[in-house]
Amino acid sequence: MTYARNVLIALLLLAAPPVDVQVHLKKPLKLNKRGDLTGVLEVRITNGGTEPVTLQHRDVHAFRFVPTSSDAGTQVIFHSCDCGFELGLDKPPASRTLTLKPGEHRILTFDSFECGGGPYRPPPPGRYQVTWSLGPPTSTPSAGRFDLEKCDLLVHNRAAEPFESAPVSVELRR
Repeated sequence: MTYARNVLIALLLLAAPPVDVQVHLKKPLKLNKRGDLTGVLEVRITNGGTEPVTLQHRDVHAFRFVPTSSDAGTQVIFHSCDCGFELGLDKPPASRTLTLKPGEHRILTFDSFECGGGPYRPPPPGRYQVTWSLGPPTSTPSAGRFDLEKCDLLVHNRAAEPFESAPVSVELRR
């Protein structure tokens, strides 16, 4: 029995992801009078592995709002200024790539969900389970030309990255 138990423990350790992602609600999320999302979300990323790991994230676009109080689909924050990255036309900013040594953690604070004043669609009022994810750096094959509709579709249908946080409950009000 001891051998089987040791094998099971070893398999569980091998299956554990080396990167831990946690989201914390630091200031309640709200929709202001203009309809913009306000509040503060903090993300803590920890390298639990034995080797350095390089990761890339999508900034506020990595938040997924899964409704719990309606049948509406998953919501993401969509800024048209990110379309160049989504379509492979532009390289993401260096600030979206981070390298963590074994045991190291990084905290990212999101206190603005805007994009230089450009228009965006925040999730509508409701109750959500909110997650944030990131993964290894990837290169997106170029879509050839800027297409806002294609970009919107890509963003809204994109799966979570390999390292996703456990959900945090949020009630979004005006």
